[in-house]
Amino acid sequence: VTGVQTCALPILKGSGTRGSADVSATVNGLSLKLEIKIGWDKQSKYQKAYQEQVEAAGGKYLIIRTFEQFLNEIKYLCSIIKQK
Repeated sequence: VTGVQTCALPILKGSGTRGSADVSATVNGLSLKLEIKIGWDKQSKYQKAYQEQVEAAGGKYLIIRTFEQFLNEIKYLCSIIKQK
């Protein structure tokens, strides 16, 4: 046998809300949603609608484009937690 062999895994349908963020957390009562986008990836219309709902309810919705940005946001959140 030559070449690269791969194992096909089944794709499971998510059970969440259509357009929901990749990461969801509540920090000191604040709803936080993180949407991870790599390269030229952009939000779908469902994700934009979900973002509007989160923000209208007083939550924070962030689009994360780099690992460095992700780490900075996590550090910021940890600083909020430590303050309380």
